[in-house]
Amino acid sequence: IHFPVKREDLLLARKRLVFDEFFLFILKVRRLKEKRSEIKSSFAIKNDTLCRSVWSKLPYSLTAAQERTLNEVLADMRSGMAMNRLIQGDVGSGKTIIAVLALLAVAENGHQGALMVPTEVLAKQQYESICSMFEKHQIPLKVVLLMGSMTAAQKRAVYEQIRTHEADIVVGT
Repeated sequence: IHFPVKREDLLLARKRLVFDEFFLFILKVRRLKEKRSEIKSSFAIKNDTLCRSVWSKLPYSLTAAQERTLNEVLADMRSGMAMNRLIQGDVGSGKTIIAVLALLAVAENGHQGALMVPTEVLAKQQYESICSMFEKHQIPLKVVLLMGSMTAAQKRAVYEQIRTHEADIVVGT
């Protein structure tokens, strides 16, 4: 790579270095994943009755992909191992309902969960939507909103609700 005789030698050497770098990167990522899969979670989900009840009462059916994803998430949460999962999809593809149903399972088992969103406008919309859904289905869980623009006093009040476990689900930025 340092002193190629001709351009072809340079390109071959560069291609080999790129391959080596990607290969080592993939090996490192794989090792991290293996290590992470050995980490036990003290937040195992034993019951998902509430989640499944709300799921069955949705005014629409989940797509096959949404059902598969939700079942995978719930299985991961029941496994007793730490979960690290990224759910990707276009706007309107159903990522939020999967997250909310998973949060229901978390709260049903006495734990707290958070739904983090990128903007305050979206945080407010999600908060109102979740509160409305819980009210409609008479779900006795407390949802709180936590955003950067809140005053220090407002944030302290929310932090206290989280600390005392009064809040089951936090929606925030």
